[in-house]
Amino acid sequence: MWFSHPKPFINRAVAMQMAEQKKLPPPDTTTITIEHEDVTVPALSQQADAAVSDAAPIRINVTLQLREYLDFRWASNRSNKKTRRLSDTVAGALWYYLRVRHAAASAIDIDEQQIKRTGASGTSVWSWRDVREVRPYPTGYLMRLADTAMPIPYRLLSVDQRARFRVMIQK
Repeated sequence: MWFSHPKPFINRAVAMQMAEQKKLPPPDTTTITIEHEDVTVPALSQQADAAVSDAAPIRINVTLQLREYLDFRWASNRSNKKTRRLSDTVAGALWYYLRVRHAAASAIDIDEQQIKRTGASGTSVWSWRDVREVRPYPTGYLMRLADTAMPIPYRLLSVDQRARFRVMIQK
């Protein structure tokens, strides 16, 4: 015989037990209630709001790597069917080499009132009203502002900064 299918590894006792379990009625309730509430511990939402309002601005120094830059380009161009990945990769790599690679790192300060980017060409300040959208991508957030886009890689944000940034986005 050229094909031999393996037999299931199960014996009669196990099969009988499985058949009996299928006959059992489902449990009456599937919810668990906990009635202990410690009034000395504030609610998590109150802790998060206090942490965001009292905290210093999120400060990161951004220098994009080629892989991150291309990932942001691919993710933001996925909706555009006309863009081919190969041509986008070549154009992105060329643009990265000519412009992004030679640009110095930029410092970004994000707080509840504004977003401030300081780089070699100067300082730019935007209010949150100028932010058109913030999209999460596999490599980081892409903030689309009134006149530009600003990628923020996940590798630069700590867990606390990421949580604070998410709260700022939702407001």
